Amino acid sequence: MKQKILVVDDDAAILEVLEMRLSAMGFDVAATSDPRKALEAVEASRFDLALLDLRMVPTDGMRLMEALHQRQPRLPVVIMTAHGTIQTAVEAVRRGAFDYITKPFVNDELRAKIARTLATRRWARDRERLLTVGQALASSGVMARVLDSVAQATVEATDADRCVVFQLERGALVPMASAGSPPPSWERLEAAASAAMDKGVPLAVSDGADGGTIVASPLVVQHGPAGALVIETSVRLEPGDDDLELLALFSSQAAIAIRNTHDLERLRSGAVAALGRMATQVAHEVKNPLAGLRLYAHHLEQRLARAGDAEAKELAGKIAGTVDDL
Repeated sequence: MKQKILVVDDDAAILEVLEMRLSAMGFDVAATSDPRKALEAVEASRFDLALLDLRMVPTDGMRLMEALHQRQPRLPVVIMTAHGTIQTAVEAVRRGAFDYITKPFVNDELRAKIARTLATRRWARDRERLLTVGQALASSGVMARVLDSVAQATVEATDADRCVVFQLERGALVPMASAGSPPPSWERLEAAASAAMDKGVPLAVSDGADGGTIVASPLVVQHGPAGALVIETSVRLEPGDDDLELLALFSSQAAIAIRNTHDLERLRSGAVAALGRMATQVAHEVKNPLAGLRLYAHHLEQRLARAGDAEAKELAGKIAGTVDDL
């Protein structure tokens, strides 16, 4: 599905050029010079990005951005401005715009701004839904299933190329679950996982070889790090606090699954040991009365033999034999 971009500019020539350029980049473009139509478009459909001219009449880009955010609060906005109004554009960023771009702009700059904005947006979207999903996953009780689901949900939420959940076992990091494409280098992911575990907080590592980004978040349990959740994306970006919080959310669900599994194993071990002790005690308690019963049956057998009651003696012998079998 194509990503949708809303473009609003009261200069018809610039609007036409932007529509052609963005369409050539593969985007689904809705272009208009009328702020009212822009608001109607956002009410009717979801957009991934809005490009707004700062100086428009009667509604400028700042007020239009605020109106758009009332309808779609997480819509990233890039303000288009001339060199003389950069200070106003900076103020727009302070008030909620993601970034600004100065006119006239070239294709590479436009492409880079859009790519960075969309990549960052992918990290922050649907956080509440992911929290709900993560909590539900952590309660399922089967660690392998939970970790697989967490890895898959992380890839879907961040649009990362891959996600791997590592668990620390006997001093070594072992991949327990993964989603997305296979990693070209396990060593880079393991190194990022180790670094996050050492720091105890999520961190990002730029991949100089491929120009992408690796982000790792430790899986923290009661006694310290138990592993790490690592994602890798081909887009170079600098994740913000909200982005790292999202990864920490997923890693916490994986950590809960690991902790629950360990707790269950300890409970099972304790239960088996308790059953063993109980069985020994029961056997001891049962053995004493059986020994007495066998002795009584033996004495009865001897007395019946002396009395000459062969039939009763045989019955007493069977009782003694049954007690021996017990």
